[in-house]
Amino acid sequence: MKIYVGTFKKYNEGSLFGRWMDLEDYYDLYEFYMACRELHQDEDDPEFMFQDFEDIPDSLISESSIDEDIYELVHFEGDLEALYAFISLGNYNCLSDYIESFNYAFLTKLESCNDELTALGYWAAEGGYYDIPEELENFVDYEKIGASIQYDYNIINGYLFNNHV
Repeated sequence: MKIYVGTFKKYNEGSLFGRWMDLEDYYDLYEFYMACRELHQDEDDPEFMFQDFEDIPDSLISESSIDEDIYELVHFEGDLEALYAFISLGNYNCLSDYIESFNYAFLTKLESCNDELTALGYWAAEGGYYDIPEELENFVDYEKIGASIQYDYNIINGYLFNNHV
């Protein structure tokens, strides 16, 4: 998780001076801001400008602010891509609520198929939600199984989440 940190003053003067800073290099947001101050020590009261960023959901950063709970994300030990997919659903107001709900809602990364409903159908059948005799497996329409249960789940970028959290 990287951020290019400049200042509004430098930008308004025509300078893009700044540096890419990796959030993981700092223990918390306070330490990160102290490093930003050191980088821009030529200004008395620098107003930081986050000109670009990588691997951070848009909802957690803007040109002039960073979500105060961002270090919950930096220290997150689960599947970060799955969490980002969950955050894209946009159901909560703060990062800690997303992480708590994610821990209950995340089910799996679906196997690659030609479509999500078929992948969901395979997941449900393999998970024992349907008792399909082995000799009939080649005749089952897994897409229809997926379609019949799709409203109980959210599928984002191949990640499956329980919709009832």
